[in-house]
Amino acid sequence: MDLIYIANTGPHVDAANAAGVDRIMVDLEVLGKKERQGHLNTVISHHTLDDVAFVRSRLTGPRMMVRVNPIHETSVQEINDVISMGAETIMLPMFKAVEEVEVFLSIVRGRARACLLLETAPALARAERILGVRGIDEVHVGLNDLHLALGLDFMFEVLTGGFLITFPESAGTAALNSGLGELRGQGMDFCRRRISSWSTLG
Repeated sequence: MDLIYIANTGPHVDAANAAGVDRIMVDLEVLGKKERQGHLNTVISHHTLDDVAFVRSRLTGPRMMVRVNPIHETSVQEINDVISMGAETIMLPMFKAVEEVEVFLSIVRGRARACLLLETAPALARAERILGVRGIDEVHVGLNDLHLALGLDFMFEVLTGGFLITFPESAGTAALNSGLGELRGQGMDFCRRRISSWSTLG
């Protein structure tokens, strides 16, 4: 299991270096996020492109990951910028259809690892087709936004309610690395057990 830590300050990056964190993420996603999660007690980052270059300059062990905005009119510039600043993995959030994923991959063009953050109801319903697109390296599940999209009361209902029962099979068929977001504390322990149970499927 890779541990991914969201950070954009020197002390946090240095602590992650020392702790052996696998990847550090700079989180550029802002489009629509306040509208979706502003009423909740969730972390909404306010990172900038300058943070990408700063974090890259301080990394000594962890790999560099950047979450960009959903596909929009300036996605080409944003993705090209983070690649030029040393992003090794780029995460696309809030996609709903195969076409958005294809646009994302056409911009990345194999210059970095392409990671999807599955967190909308349409993407979940279309997961098999989406994960079949060639060029995807990783797929993660965003529990916060996905539980909101499904009208659930608690984000871990996404795991216990059977919504992802076929997800490991789809990801496995596409030979993708997969993971879960928004995990810490007891939630991390719960999801370790859930991920272990996935290995028995199929």
